Amino acid sequence: MIANSTANNKRIAKNTSYLYFRMLFTTVLSLYTARVVLKVLGVEDFGIYNVVGGVVNFMGFLTATLSSATQRYLTYYLGKEDGVKYQQMFSLLINVYLIFCVVAVIILEVAGPLYISRFMTIPPERIKAAQCVFHFSLITFLVNTFSVPYRSSLIAYEKMGAYAYIGIAEAVLYLGIAIAISYTHIDHLIIYALLMSIVSITVLVAMCIYCRKKLEYCRYVKCWNWDSIKELISYSGWNLFGSLTGVMNLQGQAMVLNYFFGPLVNAAKAVADKVYGIINQFSQNFYMAVTPQIIKTYAAGDIDQMRSLVLNSSRYSFFMLLVISAPLIVVIEPLLEFWLGEEQISKEMLKFCQYMIVYSLVNVLEQPITMAVRATGNIKKYQVVVGLITLTFIPLCIFIFMLGAPAYTSILLMSLIFFIALIFRIYIVSSILQINMSLYFYKVILPILFVLAVACTITVLVVKVFVLCNEMWLFEAIVSFLITLLSCLLCGLNKREKELMIGFVCGKIKNNK
Repeated sequence: MIANSTANNKRIAKNTSYLYFRMLFTTVLSLYTARVVLKVLGVEDFGIYNVVGGVVNFMGFLTATLSSATQRYLTYYLGKEDGVKYQQMFSLLINVYLIFCVVAVIILEVAGPLYISRFMTIPPERIKAAQCVFHFSLITFLVNTFSVPYRSSLIAYEKMGAYAYIGIAEAVLYLGIAIAISYTHIDHLIIYALLMSIVSITVLVAMCIYCRKKLEYCRYVKCWNWDSIKELISYSGWNLFGSLTGVMNLQGQAMVLNYFFGPLVNAAKAVADKVYGIINQFSQNFYMAVTPQIIKTYAAGDIDQMRSLVLNSSRYSFFMLLVISAPLIVVIEPLLEFWLGEEQISKEMLKFCQYMIVYSLVNVLEQPITMAVRATGNIKKYQVVVGLITLTFIPLCIFIFMLGAPAYTSILLMSLIFFIALIFRIYIVSSILQINMSLYFYKVILPILFVLAVACTITVLVVKVFVLCNEMWLFEAIVSFLITLLSCLLCGLNKREKELMIGFVCGKIKNNK
């Protein structure tokens, strides 16, 4: 059992490193690509491409819901070591996505062009180009949707190396077409949309070839099972309920902030959301590596190992995010000034960003528990209870703003509500994993509180003694990073985890000699 657990941990670490490499490479490349595309297309055409693409992508939340169900069921049958059921489910999902794509084409091809020509504010001379962009964007959307079973198979089989390299190749191709269109005399907007659809088709073909050659059960067979279809619809429906509550909170918060404080506060919140999105990628990549293991251990009936994965991944993910977040909170002002310009920064923006980082640390604890519930397939009670709790956020926001609370307190309120929801999440999952509140507190919360106390105390003392002026923010950030990292390693890990880490580091040093 210990050997198996160690092997799984090594696989998670290896896969996480692949995904982090992919994230860093594609993030840098995508930022530069966006700059090139904006320069080549111009502001107007760039805006047209994004707004027309948004018409197509409004169905994306349905794709995301189906994607979650796809990932769960494929990984589950792989964990059960039932190749026949995996192949049947894979084939059934291909059929489902094909039907979904046909329905999407009918709806979007009827409504899309009409909406573009009648309701969008587009210069008359660019309407034709916008219509072309719509059709090519629809192709891209359909291809990306149809690729979900293949992407999910790569993750289920834990082929994160292939997943990472395909993602990197995709980012390189996007940059390539951005540069290439500057050398053509054809309408840049139309040719860009066309090439984007060709790239998506190329990526799909590459994934199909890899899955067919390397993954044993990723082969299509004729299959249609109404019981499985009903199960998929039920799972996706309750998952959709959870997604909709999130969307309602996000959009509702924007509307409430606008009503009480105006668009400047909305802009500050939008910047904070961008910061949160970047930070959140670190935990999402880690969980992408952990998720298959959680589902597979449940499918195999190894509840002890599943419980260990949930508890440990909660702790590890918090520590990883804390190491990034602590220095970021310290240097958020100079970073925002560098990114947006000093004249664009406001007190509200700084507060929003700092509190959003705190919220990310609270929210990161939710994901392993959610994965454990999704592994069971029985998500109705979980989604309803958690959804209803989080929906209290908007009414409470209105209440505190009526009392005169500043805008950024909404983020603190959201953190509090999500922490309360976390308690209910643990209660619901306790029957599955035999995790009670005392065990979760001892294994997860207590180490986290200890690390926070040590890191904050030492950082404050060092900063007070050595940081003599605001210009020393870089030194302050480095100190915060190192102290937080050492606190997590020395105070957050147990004896066995420290021994494994020392062995891993020593092994790497020996191999490099």
